[in-house]
Amino acid sequence: MDDYELLQKRLETAYERNRLRKYPELHYLFFELTDQCNLHCLHCGSNCGARGSSFLVSEKVLEIIRNVSVKEPRVHIVLTGGEPLLHPDFSLIMEELHHAHLYWSVVTNAMLITDDMARKMKECHIYSASVSIDGTAEDHNLLRQNPAAYDLAVRGIYNLKKYDIPVQVTSVITKRTLPKLEQIHSVISKMNVFSWKVLNIEPIGRAEDNGDLLLSRDELFQLFDFIRKYRETPDENDNGMEITYGCSHFLPFPYEGTVRDAPFLCGAGIMIASVQCSGDIAACLDIERRQELVQGNIYKDDFFEVWQNRFRIFRRERTEESELCNECRYALLCGGDSFHTWDFDLKRPRLCLLTQ
Repeated sequence: MDDYELLQKRLETAYERNRLRKYPELHYLFFELTDQCNLHCLHCGSNCGARGSSFLVSEKVLEIIRNVSVKEPRVHIVLTGGEPLLHPDFSLIMEELHHAHLYWSVVTNAMLITDDMARKMKECHIYSASVSIDGTAEDHNLLRQNPAAYDLAVRGIYNLKKYDIPVQVTSVITKRTLPKLEQIHSVISKMNVFSWKVLNIEPIGRAEDNGDLLLSRDELFQLFDFIRKYRETPDENDNGMEITYGCSHFLPFPYEGTVRDAPFLCGAGIMIASVQCSGDIAACLDIERRQELVQGNIYKDDFFEVWQNRFRIFRRERTEESELCNECRYALLCGGDSFHTWDFDLKRPRLCLLTQ
């Protein structure tokens, strides 16, 4: 699209964001079934691990699923973690989603997706699976700190594909893997997945303790150039695989409008809600865990009452409280960038691609 068309779409998105702040619409509900994980990834934004784990009480999850099927049947349920398949009642939960006739997906490292599990997912009419492949086998295993992580993830992908379950591969690109983008592309294009979402590592969670993995501003633009190249001229070996950047940031010209289908819109608290493994009700699970961001708890509050009447912190204009954003000519279009990299103490984005 040309610059005028892009500006029009950006303005439409800004107006849509303001409308959703007044009249929120729940599109995605994430269940963090557990913070237990069979990996200990260097870049984990949630600091998940094997110790001190929590699990959502199955009966409460099933209750909310039934309520969603009656009150908001178009909502897309996403099961995540930690590693969601570690929840002892994962099979029961996906069976309930099937019986409730809801769209549902899973975000997983795929290490536990055996042939039998993939078959059960198909029987429960899973919509899609998002699986992380963060580079070559060596790089993936290094980032995920497990020598078997890559082989088991690939096995899981092929088990899903065997039952015709749509798979999106998500790759978090680090300073180490940026020079290997073409090699990674070659590997993933052979997996015959419907989408490849390419992301940058963010300065949150454990990634803050591994700053040598973070991309500089110039390196981020190299990443965007790579994505734009393959979106504009798809490789014949991609077999229709979409390559896209996620919803992580508001991007400067010429990247906004070329590295993904729609202009930037952070849906936290206006289109997206989550239930954390503690039962806390919040917005996007990638956002740092702070008490003022917790809107309620499913063990004492009604989820839909919370969604309809709280979330005020997510439904206001953040740019008005930020000196950095106040001085930016893109404030209306950007809206303060993503919530998951917003510094709530300094009241500014941790990563702003327009000013830094």
